[in-house]
Amino acid sequence: MEIIKFENCIPNVKKDVLATDDNCFFTLSRLLEKKCTLTVTDQNRLIICYSAFPYPVWVWLPKDATEDEMERAYLEIKSHFGLDRRFRFNANRPVSEYILKRANDEGIPLALLKPMLAYNCHSPVAPTQAVMGKIKVAGAEDIEDAFQFLQFFHKNTNFDSSDINANRKKAEDFIANKEFFFWLDSQGEKVACCSCQRSEKYGILSSVFTRDDKRRMGYASALIFEACNLILKEQRIPAIYTDADYPPSNACYVALGFEAQGALSTIG
Repeated sequence: MEIIKFENCIPNVKKDVLATDDNCFFTLSRLLEKKCTLTVTDQNRLIICYSAFPYPVWVWLPKDATEDEMERAYLEIKSHFGLDRRFRFNANRPVSEYILKRANDEGIPLALLKPMLAYNCHSPVAPTQAVMGKIKVAGAEDIEDAFQFLQFFHKNTNFDSSDINANRKKAEDFIANKEFFFWLDSQGEKVACCSCQRSEKYGILSSVFTRDDKRRMGYASALIFEACNLILKEQRIPAIYTDADYPPSNACYVALGFEAQGALSTIG
């Protein structure tokens, strides 16, 4: 089928293209509702979407994609983005493995950067550890604290790392859109945070971080549980990506009622 490109605009991708796989590709479904730098699609079985720096390029093919379809995706990626490690790519495991093999066969040193698991939560389970405090939706008065928490998050995880100005802008945008939550302990002190970016269908949790001096006290679990309840009240589905190679984190989300939907990989 013919390839269509959308540049620096909200991509007019047919909504039903991703419908059967948005439980895994919920961030891609959100990006397709926003202005993106470049989106390439055949409006049927291929979507390649790059929102902006420093975020990865999302590559979607259906679960039953053929080798010919994976080859076409590989060639489109190579044509539009190059494979010189300036870009990272998120795709399901079979597609990411195909891209890695094709690149390595050509002497291009792409590598697996992070295996991920996609989770949805329809029925949150309260944490077993009792925690005093409450959730707070961050307001304008919290911009500086949100910025500092984001700085610590990126420093500790190197996840979609941005510069200082970009992180300050991110904090301002999160708060303007009511997309940043804190957990306040019994003294009203901010001890943990997370973000929640909304699509039409999902509330996508990220930037989950607990202060170093407040870890292993159950604050993050309490925060995520209450955030899930807020998302469900909005008639959206809580969703999150985790590092598949870090069992404690995955066990925590499973205990809170999250169910694994599929495996993806970040390569670059």
